[in-house]
Amino acid sequence: MIERLTQWMVAWAATPYGAWALCFIAVAESSAFPIPPDVLLIALGLANPEWAVWLRVVCTAGSVLGGMLGCLIGLFGGRPVLYRLFKQAKVARVEAIYNHFDARATAIAGLTPISFKVFSIAGGVFKICSQVFVLSSIGA
Repeated sequence: MIERLTQWMVAWAATPYGAWALCFIAVAESSAFPIPPDVLLIALGLANPEWAVWLRVVCTAGSVLGGMLGCLIGLFGGRPVLYRLFKQAKVARVEAIYNHFDARATAIAGLTPISFKVFSIAGGVFKICSQVFVLSSIGA
């Protein structure tokens, strides 16, 4: 399934709608989609090297918008799910750590192989969705 999704994404590079698809996939990945937009970003960048900077801006904007959507998902539904999966004491410990490192955790998340959606949804659950979250997301 992942291979088919990856092929589907790369196929967008051959269409005039590649940048739109890149933005949509970046939004979706930051909140739910299993494949990062990097696959399409690389394909589009190789096909159109003169657009590389613009494509990175599109991908970043989509990722930040998706992060904001992830925050909303976490804010309105994440905590009950966490309490079903983990003990309340463990959630409280993670929340304390996350609140201590909020902006730094978000900025570092963009540089790790851990999916950004984990941090965006956590930002909503732990109520750090703010200008700090958005600015940290852009910086990542």
